[in-house]
Amino acid sequence: MSQNHSQIALRLLNKYDVKSLLEFELDNRDWFEQFIDSRGDEFYNRRGLEEHIRHCLSQYEQKLMYPTLIIDQQGKICGRANIHFIEHVTKRGAIGYRIGQNFCHQGMASQATRLLITHAKNHLQLKQLAAFASVENLASQRVLEKNGFVKAGIKEEFTLVQDQVLDCFDYRLSLTSP
Repeated sequence: MSQNHSQIALRLLNKYDVKSLLEFELDNRDWFEQFIDSRGDEFYNRRGLEEHIRHCLSQYEQKLMYPTLIIDQQGKICGRANIHFIEHVTKRGAIGYRIGQNFCHQGMASQATRLLITHAKNHLQLKQLAAFASVENLASQRVLEKNGFVKAGIKEEFTLVQDQVLDCFDYRLSLTSP
């Protein structure tokens, strides 16, 4: 299952993605770890990634996560985009995304976010999405706001990146029509 939007598609993660995803993660490790907490050395090898994919697919089978790869027109992995923490009773979920360093400033994060919103609304029947962006990450804030997310508050000391505690804005998007 893939969703297209001009130059990218979201494709469901699968067990055959280990080699290409490991290459992508290794190529972008230093870049990502500027913005998110390190996943640790145990993640960055074949066994670690196989376990990560198994976990994501188990969450998908339980309808708790929608784990995707952002793929360009040539089939190259450009990033990752997920809906996670799916709650079927409250019809809520949270999104997250990250774009490889060589693919930044091309609108891919905005496009991927739009595709996640569409999937959340049309396929998962969610009513609200949450997202978090550090107060320093203006690019992520712009992506979320461009896609209709509004700041619902601030989460102080929400995450740890490079041994620095960061505050994050808590964003929300209602998927119900007024």
